[in-house]
Amino acid sequence: MGRFLIGLTLGTFLTVESLLLSEAGHGSYAPWLFTASLFALVPLVSFVAGPMLWATYCMLIPNLETAQARLISFLIVATIHVVSGAWLAFEDPAFLRLNQVLLAIFLLTFVTALGYLFGVTFRSKLAMR
Repeated sequence: MGRFLIGLTLGTFLTVESLLLSEAGHGSYAPWLFTASLFALVPLVSFVAGPMLWATYCMLIPNLETAQARLISFLIVATIHVVSGAWLAFEDPAFLRLNQVLLAIFLLTFVTALGYLFGVTFRSKLAMR
């Protein structure tokens, strides 16, 4: 339950920061793809999808039985979020006009979320019980 709540909190921070960076349609939607992946393509869904995705990742991936399954799952999640977000960031001219301080905070939050997921995914199974 603790990992779920931490994932939910990180996902909520990412969602709020993505909303601020989208600037009511005048900013970039690339942060939404980093946060909610392909769910960002459905705007109303992305408000809920971001927090729920990160909570679900933090809850389920560490519980996979083998280290190989955990590694593959982590890499799939990281790849989907990073590739989709980076793709839009490179294609969207509005991305270059974003508030640099807020963007840095968002990127720090995103790296923290991935780092936390990595940490709980690969710590020993005994420590998770």
